[in-house]
Amino acid sequence: MPLRCKPAQLFVFDVEKSCALFERALGFTFIRWTGVPPHYAELQRDAAHITLRSLRTASDGRDEREHQELQAVSIELDSLDELRAVYEHALKNGGRIRRPIEARAWGAWIFTLRDLDGNMLLFSAPIVAARESL
Repeated sequence: MPLRCKPAQLFVFDVEKSCALFERALGFTFIRWTGVPPHYAELQRDAAHITLRSLRTASDGRDEREHQELQAVSIELDSLDELRAVYEHALKNGGRIRRPIEARAWGAWIFTLRDLDGNMLLFSAPIVAARESL
């Protein structure tokens, strides 16, 4: 079941811990990181490529996400069965599910989860038949 997404960048507080979560909970493969401690990393699963960048805390205690609009990742799959398989894998391996699988009006099945730093990842698959159900 290949995953697809446009190159995505997530802002995280601990690059090493976030890499471990993506590998364990979602089956991504670590490619590389830079810096000591790491401030940038690349991971990949199928055609889905994710970069992680270190998130800083401002002097007022707020993190950069409160000062900027940081985008969530949208990862596409081909079918509801593939979406279910990724969802079940994430559930069994520590993925923090925010919203379970549900049908959306725009013609897609989705579920969302959050990573260790609160980034939201949206997984989707097209609804191909009106009778398709969970």
